[in-house]
Amino acid sequence: MTHYAKAPCRGCTVPMTILLGCSIVRAFAGELPRGDCAAPKAAADLRHCDFSGRSLEGRDLRGALLDGAQLESAKLTGSKLQGLSARGADLKWADLSGSDLSGALITGARLDHAVLRNARLTDVRFVNAVLDGTDFAGAVIVPEHLRQMLICPR
Repeated sequence: MTHYAKAPCRGCTVPMTILLGCSIVRAFAGELPRGDCAAPKAAADLRHCDFSGRSLEGRDLRGALLDGAQLESAKLTGSKLQGLSARGADLKWADLSGSDLSGALITGARLDHAVLRNARLTDVRFVNAVLDGTDFAGAVIVPEHLRQMLICPR
């Protein structure tokens, strides 16, 4: 089991997490088909979607482009989210318990009070993400991949 170190950060406390330079999401908006917000699928451009409060449990969204998407309070438990891009996405209060986010790029996203219990987070890049109150209990993280503590922009 991985233990999380906590450190003060501009008035909040955030857990240390993974930052890897080797795992880059290669999905570009021009290469992905526009996704259907009513029936989201893997490898689709879903930036235009508002999934706030929706249940997307067990969905396969591998390689999806969710940059700037609204996912506040969304339920994504047990979902396949490997390699997705969620730059600037709103994931506040989202439940990602048991999901696989391996290789995901989560830059400048809000994950305040999100639940990532028992999630697979290997090779995930959390960069400048707000993780205030985020629950990482039981999450799979490779300790030797810890590189940088995240800042908590306000």
